[in-house]
Amino acid sequence: MIGDHHHLGEDPRGSERRTEKRFTRLEAIRVVQIKPPRNYDCVLRDISEHGCRLVGVGIEGIRGPFQMTTGGTHTRLCDVAWRGRKTIGVRFLPPETSGDDA
Repeated sequence: MIGDHHHLGEDPRGSERRTEKRFTRLEAIRVVQIKPPRNYDCVLRDISEHGCRLVGVGIEGIRGPFQMTTGGTHTRLCDVAWRGRKTIGVRFLPPETSGDDA
């Protein structure tokens, strides 16, 4: 996609924004938006320690925070880091704490 650098993790001026190595991973996943509740089926395209890139029809409507389930069982709390056409960048959020650290 010429001229559409933000899909590649680059800003419009062509410089790389990523600071972490990403690994290609094509996996069907489920996103569950928390408010308002809605489910999205997406494809996980690449992943790093702190985020990933998702593609799919209709995902431009995803609002954070949301839960992302991979492998049918592993769930992470996430937020939207950036948006493109049929693509979003995802930032992994720290796990919620129960508040019982007395």
